[in-house]
Amino acid sequence: MRAIDLSSTNLQDEQIDDLCNYLDSKPPLYSITLNNNPFTDSAMTRLTDTLKKNDVVCHLSMQDCFMVTNAGLLMLLDVVNYYNMVLF
Repeated sequence: MRAIDLSSTNLQDEQIDDLCNYLDSKPPLYSITLNNNPFTDSAMTRLTDTLKKNDVVCHLSMQDCFMVTNAGLLMLLDVVNYYNMVLF
């Protein structure tokens, strides 16, 4: 599996943590779609920490994840600018 679409699956912080545990093993997954899910900045902290170490994922979509604040998005911007520059 190279891409996964988890849109509108009611993913919350706990499930994002599970996803990050999987991503820590650096599977050949290059695209993750998380659109329209209610996870929070706490999950963004975990996700961005994971993406700092994962150089395989190069696409992440999070449209309509309204529980993520500007602070969470700034964490992701930091990852894109300084750690995983192929991520878009």
